[in-house]
Amino acid sequence: MANYKKPYEEDCCAADHENHKKRDFPVVIFNCGNGSGVTLPVTGAVACAGNQAVIGSWGAPTLTIGTVNLDTRGLDHPSIKIDFSSLVNFRADSDFSGYSLRIIFQLSRSCEHENKVPLATWVYQNEISVNLGIPTPDLSLVDIDVESKEPFNFVWCDCHDCPGCCVYLVEIIDISAYNIESASITNVGISSIASGFPDRD
Repeated sequence: MANYKKPYEEDCCAADHENHKKRDFPVVIFNCGNGSGVTLPVTGAVACAGNQAVIGSWGAPTLTIGTVNLDTRGLDHPSIKIDFSSLVNFRADSDFSGYSLRIIFQLSRSCEHENKVPLATWVYQNEISVNLGIPTPDLSLVDIDVESKEPFNFVWCDCHDCPGCCVYLVEIIDISAYNIESASITNVGISSIASGFPDRD
């Protein structure tokens, strides 16, 4: 995977880490991120493997669909939680062989202007196989039109040994599609929360 550096603004982390050190009780930091809908490249030039049309490493940067900033400087071994939610929408114009859609989401972290580090992946999958038991079916008689809107979300937790000003990114890194006319990700939401005691060092 190519190295990636997230462009930063001067005030990318809203929390004032110097104020964290002045407190004797646990500090909780919450931040809402930015999400954007994307249309997925499920049509066009694909490689075929058996009856599966595969789009992976489609020759373009990974699709970033959500980012959130979190500044944990001044906290001692903070516990961090990332919440992500979205809607996966697709339309399938299937035939006798059914349809399938598989999307791999990846959460990564980029701290202090460094390259991003992958943290975890999650898989969305929706498929159906049609088998009428007809030896020589007339495919023109079998047509399945499906429109789906399905929630997809995940929660990630970690105890970060090296606090810092970080950007967390949710990306789509791979897609497999068969008999899918169109697909998109909408209603994207991402937020971060960190808790810990002030670091007195």
